[in-house]
Amino acid sequence: MRSVQIEPFAHPALETWLRVRNAIATDSPYSFQTKAASPYTVVMVGDIVRDALLAIDVQTEEMSPRLLRTAAGDCRQAAHRTK
Repeated sequence: MRSVQIEPFAHPALETWLRVRNAIATDSPYSFQTKAASPYTVVMVGDIVRDALLAIDVQTEEMSPRLLRTAAGDCRQAAHRTK
């Protein structure tokens, strides 16, 4: 098992997700799953990210989860530079 540090701003959203996830009656081991209790595919995650970015008027050449990972990494590096 791998531990991941979660920034405080994300705690409320993750706590909400955990309450919803725990309320789902399923034996599925997947943390994130479709209504059919199957895992999300790479294509499905890409579509979700793309739709979310478009909803906040972000349009770039790279409209994938990689954009979110890069942005989060940039924010973490910037935060550590200012300390």
